[in-house]
Amino acid sequence: MFNNIQDICTEHGAILILIQVKYSEKIFGGYNPIGWHNNNPCSFNNYGLNGFGFNGFNNHGFNGLNNHNQYLNTQESFIFSFESNEDIKNMKISRVINSSYAIYNTGNSVNFGGGDLNLENGYVSLSHSGNYENLDINLKRNRY
Repeated sequence: MFNNIQDICTEHGAILILIQVKYSEKIFGGYNPIGWHNNNPCSFNNYGLNGFGFNGFNNHGFNGLNNHNQYLNTQESFIFSFESNEDIKNMKISRVINSSYAIYNTGNSVNFGGGDLNLENGYVSLSHSGNYENLDINLKRNRY
């Protein structure tokens, strides 16, 4: 059984996420070409990595292993929003600005850019951390 959205997304490779805000027509999402990985340091041995000073994974790099959390490097990810599922012409897309901090791999959330788009414990939030172009939307902890 899955405990959280990160459990669903872990170890599946590239992934496209679509989330509809509860009691709303707003849709948010993101594309992660790397995928999220089990961030237990012992599990990195499954990839031939020692869990300390490693670099490169599927042509993308791990950056900043900090206990169990690390940033993953990619230029290919993006996040997006729709104000309504009826109006795709008003979609906003935000591309990576700082590829070293494109994906934040944590144990309990799906996180783009360290907070630009964060899905955790049934909540979605957006803020502008500077790692993605600004979507001009500030969404604080809404249920999905």
